[in-house]
Amino acid sequence: MINVNAFLSNGTPDSTVAEQSDYSDIIESVQACSRVNHMSYVLIDFDKHHPIYMSESLIYLDEAGLADFKRPSENPYWTLVDDDTLETLARIHHDYSRMRNMMSKEEYRQHLCIMDYPISIKGKKFFINSRFTPLRMREDGITKLGLFSFTPSSKKEMSFLVITSSGKRWSYDFEARTFQEFDLGLKLSIAEKAILQRAKKGMSNEEIAEDLYLSLNTVKSHKMHIFKKLKVANITEALVVIGNYQLL
Repeated sequence: MINVNAFLSNGTPDSTVAEQSDYSDIIESVQACSRVNHMSYVLIDFDKHHPIYMSESLIYLDEAGLADFKRPSENPYWTLVDDDTLETLARIHHDYSRMRNMMSKEEYRQHLCIMDYPISIKGKKFFINSRFTPLRMREDGITKLGLFSFTPSSKKEMSFLVITSSGKRWSYDFEARTFQEFDLGLKLSIAEKAILQRAKKGMSNEEIAEDLYLSLNTVKSHKMHIFKKLKVANITEALVVIGNYQLL
């Protein structure tokens, strides 16, 4: 049986008998982030092998019944995945651990992992977008503290991406079990990026048109091209994809 809680371990002894750390300042910062956006956060102490903070409201969790929780886990979302998904998560975790050797110490210190995977609630599948980044590291480069964030995903299949501070991107090939250079196969134009940046601020089509000195029909036309490139139906979905995969 897969030990899902082993995913939260960095392989070091439990620091309950070793070094103790005060993360109160980081916890306060994460709590502040929870108050101003719609993400759910889980802060992991990899030395102690368990979460030290979770957002008060975790997406989808309030909709789950007792029958939906398939196993005990320190990560509340891993309790809601089926066995096949859990096996895939375990393979990804193993291959990701090897992939870290491809990064420099600085790249690993500032890298971002983005994963989409399904959870099951009342017999229905819901895809979530999970992001992970290290917050504090040991001198030997091992993660001490890391942050997960969770949002609804617009995807309908599992994916795993790694993005480094240097701009390098890798996507995980599930069949070959290798990481490959990541390319969404799309090129957003300057005008499309400008429109998305303003839409992200909550500006209407009319306001965007006025701000960019474009006609309203031109703005609408650009948005239709954006939707087609991102394979989404509306600007809300487009902004989710843009945010999840750091395309701006």
